[in-house]
Amino acid sequence: MATVETFEVGDKIKHPKFGQGTIRQRWGEGDRLKVLVSFSPEWGDKKLMVKQAKIKKVAVAERPALASADEVDPDSIKALDAVESLETEEDDSEADEEETEE
Repeated sequence: MATVETFEVGDKIKHPKFGQGTIRQRWGEGDRLKVLVSFSPEWGDKKLMVKQAKIKKVAVAERPALASADEVDPDSIKALDAVESLETEEDDSEADEEETEE
C-alpha cells in the first residue's frame, strides 16, 4: 500500500512546472486536501489539489518544540491566565448587553 505524503503550512515543496514553493495555507482532508503555495514571483500563488498536483515535499517546516514543565516561566502562565480572564469578562459583558437589548 502506498504511503500518502502529508503537507503542512510552512513545508517547502517542488512542483514539476512551477518549481519550488512554500505552503501558506491548507484545507480539506484526504483526497480533498488542497494547499495554497507561494512560488517564485513569475508564478505567484497557486491553489493546488494535492491528489492531482504531483508535488513532492523537499523540506519540512520548522515547528517549535514544546517546552517541558521545568522550562515554563510561571510569570508567563500568570499573564496567560490574566488574558483569559479578561476575555471571559468581555464575553460576559457582551451577553449582558444582548439580554438588556431584548
